[in-house]
Amino acid sequence: MFKNRDELVTGPEEEMRAHALEILKAGIDAVEPYRSIMDFVGRNGDILVVADATYDLSEMDRVVVLGAGKAALAMVSAIVDLLGDQAEGHVNTLEDRTIGRVVCSRATHPIPGP
Repeated sequence: MFKNRDELVTGPEEEMRAHALEILKAGIDAVEPYRSIMDFVGRNGDILVVADATYDLSEMDRVVVLGAGKAALAMVSAIVDLLGDQAEGHVNTLEDRTIGRVVCSRATHPIPGP
């Protein structure tokens, strides 16, 4: 994760510096968007589990995915990995891309871009 890890660790208190980088990495990993979705959303056959709620996917034709933001691409990837073609929708994010049946459109702010 840290391209210059050796440089950051080398010097006084090397062990403490190494532990500090481990703690920083754990914090970053904990909020990684794909992992965050996988931590709170799961699937057991036709049962979709979101936090403490359950949904029977056999009773649904589709799951609509809507969203926006920098983390949207990774989060959509996680949802599509879980739901496949049952997930469809649209998100505004940093680049144009289609993930499964979810269309991702590039959006900017505060002033709309080209």
